Amino acid sequence: MKIGIISIMEGYSWGGSEELWVEMALVALANGHQIEASVKHWGTPNSKLDLLKKMGAVIHFRKKSVLQRARNKIAYNLGISSYSSFFDSYVPDLTLISEGSAFEFTKNLYWTNFALDTSFPYCFIIQNVFESESLNNERRKRALSVYKKAKALYFVSQRNIEVVQRQLAYEFSNAIVVNNPVSIPKFKSSLAGLSENDTTINFASVGRLDCHSKGQDILLQVLSMPAWKTRNWHLNIYGIGQDYDHLVKLATFYQVNDKVSFHKYIPATKIWQTNHLLIMPSYNEGTSLALLEAMSYGIPAVSFSFLGINA
Repeated sequence: MKIGIISIMEGYSWGGSEELWVEMALVALANGHQIEASVKHWGTPNSKLDLLKKMGAVIHFRKKSVLQRARNKIAYNLGISSYSSFFDSYVPDLTLISEGSAFEFTKNLYWTNFALDTSFPYCFIIQNVFESESLNNERRKRALSVYKKAKALYFVSQRNIEVVQRQLAYEFSNAIVVNNPVSIPKFKSSLAGLSENDTTINFASVGRLDCHSKGQDILLQVLSMPAWKTRNWHLNIYGIGQDYDHLVKLATFYQVNDKVSFHKYIPATKIWQTNHLLIMPSYNEGTSLALLEAMSYGIPAVSFSFLGINA
């Protein structure tokens, strides 16, 4: 089978949605299928995409040159798009469109009309859902038209299906729950564990630095309260993102900067060698890879009451 993949992720170079479609593509390649993928050009090396290419996939990068921006603007205004825009002469038997979150495509008439005008079958992977998504009637209309036409809608949790159905007042017959990929460790003996001699508990917050979705700002506020300031803890925040500078300033503002450290992403094994507890203050998650990884290592997790997980 010839499979096409279009990732419409625009805000971040990588996330759970990318992990899911890449893992699917690797499985498909291993089973003899052809893969061509269209992704935004970020200008940075990516080992996962390099692995796909090594396995035989063809990757098309959507670059934003001055000429390309002009073409995209015209196409956007006219609602024109085609497979040749993404895959040149390659015509897939099935196209998988990967969204970072539900309704992402409805913000752009270009994507909407591509899905509605094509005669080729497509399906969606929907990684995340915002409980408080602001939808007007036009975006709801676009979403219903595109989602109903899809061969399948792949969600990473049952709750996400229920939220989208509530937001659209429609029950989908083509919605399917799939599992996010997570590597289960073979050995756990080297992981951190509390003992009678421990004087400090190490918390870990793992995820992109995005207060709107991940809620690290709320976590810092909570830990600045008098009851927590007097306790022996240290918070390690792992991730990169647009709110790094803000969170560093916020830690100083709340006077907890001496008890908070910022780190880039590192392998889960290393995280759980030195930390005792996962803290997830996310406002929304599909099915969190960070949570699944921590659980697979036998690490307890604390999530805020508004965490929208129901796998």
